[in-house]
Amino acid sequence: MSDSRTNIQRRFDGAYGALYDGVVSRPAGLRVVSIGFGFDTVLPEIPRLVRAAYADAPTQPLLDVPCGAFGSLAHGAEVAREADVVGVDLADVMLDRARTRIRELAPAFSVQPVRGDALELPFDDESFGAALSINGLHCLPDHARFVQSVARVLQVGGTFTLTTLVDRGTRAGRGFFTAMRRAHILPITPPAQAALDAMLDETGFDVIEAVDGRMFVARRLVRR
Repeated sequence: MSDSRTNIQRRFDGAYGALYDGVVSRPAGLRVVSIGFGFDTVLPEIPRLVRAAYADAPTQPLLDVPCGAFGSLAHGAEVAREADVVGVDLADVMLDRARTRIRELAPAFSVQPVRGDALELPFDDESFGAALSINGLHCLPDHARFVQSVARVLQVGGTFTLTTLVDRGTRAGRGFFTAMRRAHILPITPPAQAALDAMLDETGFDVIEAVDGRMFVARRLVRR
């Protein structure tokens, strides 16, 4: 593993990871952070997007990557489903937190945390009926490789729900990303929106819903 990824993993294993998990798993936390990002419209939409992803494949496995402490489960557990949910993350502490959340929120269906690399997902081709990634792409050092990894394990016709920071090219945004890199939270600057959309299209995804915020975007996609 590169030094950059090791530093990011350690940061998520610590206090930052706990704070991040507390925000992502609570609608009120997402609304507060949205204000900090200039009333970004994407963050308050995360609970709805997660529920939609969980409902997309009622009889097929769903992949959450990187899953962190399974903050998505706080929203998705409201959706009745029969399929298994598999979460992948590299941070051991976050996976320990995930196991606690699973015991609390998901007694009625199977949820499995797996330690693994989002860039080299340890699953066979077309293993999942749906995939979910909440604010994880911009924490990875190779965005295209991550999207390709998800596409490989997703069935044709399966959905991919993605939220991520994007680079709007503003001075304030550049300053923010520089600070995040120095804090070992971002390995590289997030992609520009146009570059992200082109990457998704080239990898074999069609957009079925797009939400564009001030610094975040959300995409609901289907693999063709």
